[in-house]
Amino acid sequence: MKWNIKVGWTLTVLMGIFLTISGLFTIIGNEKMNFIFQSANISDYQITVGIGKIISSILLIIPQTFIIGILLFSAFWGGAIVTHMSIGDPIIVQSVLLIITWIIYALRKPEHFIR
Repeated sequence: MKWNIKVGWTLTVLMGIFLTISGLFTIIGNEKMNFIFQSANISDYQITVGIGKIISSILLIIPQTFIIGILLFSAFWGGAIVTHMSIGDPIIVQSVLLIITWIIYALRKPEHFIR
């Protein structure tokens, strides 16, 4: 297995675990998550977002649905960036995670980037 595939899979699994845990915290409603959703006036969607994170994590890890997972997380990070901007929070973490999402894609599917 090439190094880029190994690194891509490692990052995929780490991101999948991180976002599954984040999805669970979003559903359970820890203090920070509740504050963010209430501040953005979207607390009615908190459970839906948490479930979406978990489903997207699963799709990201399954090789046959990997690209769907990448697209869903790209949309998720875009939404997270806009939401945090709307409440005056910094957006560096969400922006870096969006970049990492596409680095994962480039590492696991380099043939999509090379002509």
